[in-house]
Amino acid sequence: MGTIIPPFTKPIMFHTTESSSCSYLPQEQQRSIFTLLNHEYDNDILQILIKAGFRRSYNMVYFPACAACQQCLSLRILAKEFTISSSQKRIVKKNHFLDEELLHPQSCDIEQLYHLFKKYISHRHGDSDMIHFTQEQFYEFVMTQFQQRILCLYDHDILIAAMIIDWLDDGLSAIYSFFDPNYEKNSLGSYMILRLLHYAHYHDLDYVYLGYYIQHCQKMSYKTQYKPFEIYKNGCWQKF
Repeated sequence: MGTIIPPFTKPIMFHTTESSSCSYLPQEQQRSIFTLLNHEYDNDILQILIKAGFRRSYNMVYFPACAACQQCLSLRILAKEFTISSSQKRIVKKNHFLDEELLHPQSCDIEQLYHLFKKYISHRHGDSDMIHFTQEQFYEFVMTQFQQRILCLYDHDILIAAMIIDWLDDGLSAIYSFFDPNYEKNSLGSYMILRLLHYAHYHDLDYVYLGYYIQHCQKMSYKTQYKPFEIYKNGCWQKF
């Protein structure tokens, strides 16, 4: 399956999903192994699993276990070695007017976040199941037991972008980002990753985890623009 599940101090139940059509590579069938984390102390287990190439969604932590395809590779940027490119400098300059906050979810205006999320999903991912999220479901999505932060960007006190982040002992893990479609030309998704790298460097953290990279999926290609980075392959992290 491409990962080595580390030992734990308490029993952890892993499950396997049924095979289904892959949402990234339609010609492939996708399947994952996963476990559900439901207690506050599970934050330690989450950290172990992220370092073993897993990814979190809600309280589920999963790893691809597809029968015929191994293209999903967990990717993390080496924050302390990162060198900003000319195009990334232009993105920073383009967004110099924005204000930002890095908040605990409890300190956020959930209603404001939810309206921005709905605006983004309706414009960018109208065929996603998330289009049907109620405010209560969004609240559950944001308010987990894990060590989370939310990066919020503002244009004159108006929230225009946000990124949900897991704060790990060795880095920051980008869980989900969304932004006002009216600011599409500002490359806010890329800008938030650059801000994440800033925070990781400032707090002496080694990595920024970006989830899975798929070589033959164009919408995943942006993840390789932040160099240097490592991918998790054959049970270990390898510099790419």
